[in-house]
Amino acid sequence: MEADDLVTHVVFDLDGTLADTRDLVRRAYDVVGVHMPEHAWGLPAEAWLAGAVPGGLEDVAEVHRLKNVALRTLIAAHGVERLPAADLCEALKKDRSYTVGILTGASLGAARATRRALALSRVPILGAGCDLETKMNVLRATAESGIYFDDDYEACVAVADQTPWVVCYVSVGTDVDTLLRGFRSAEDQLGGQLGTE
Repeated sequence: MEADDLVTHVVFDLDGTLADTRDLVRRAYDVVGVHMPEHAWGLPAEAWLAGAVPGGLEDVAEVHRLKNVALRTLIAAHGVERLPAADLCEALKKDRSYTVGILTGASLGAARATRRALALSRVPILGAGCDLETKMNVLRATAESGIYFDDDYEACVAVADQTPWVVCYVSVGTDVDTLLRGFRSAEDQLGGQLGTE
């Protein structure tokens, strides 16, 4: 790889990739009287919450605001489960050779609380409340190419197919050594792509 071909941008999904917040998010919705359906996980609240809350958009916005208050309280009381990708994210941020960011379907308030609990406050949130199409647009706007980590297999396939970003799929139980090998492989793959352009 030549100096101009080095990978500089690395972006991580938040929930399920850097942290396991599923139980806390569900508990926060329970606190405000809303059952979060399984299919809603990973989607922005706007995509499913209106069907779960009687009333208009104002009621939905208020329920979501109250859920975020409950979530911040739960995170403050219990913390979040830090996943191995958070260690890689932190190491890459410290390296200063990489521009590292977070991209998530979580609301900005929830993302900030989770990021703070992970001690990753210096990693910028590039987008919050993002559906898949918005995530891809943010990646394209962030850099011409880079490496994207996500626990959503369908998102990984779409990003790989529709952007020049290389993806690293993070499954449950992926350890930091496996993540690091995946990162190095993605760097090599991206470097090869850049070198042929």
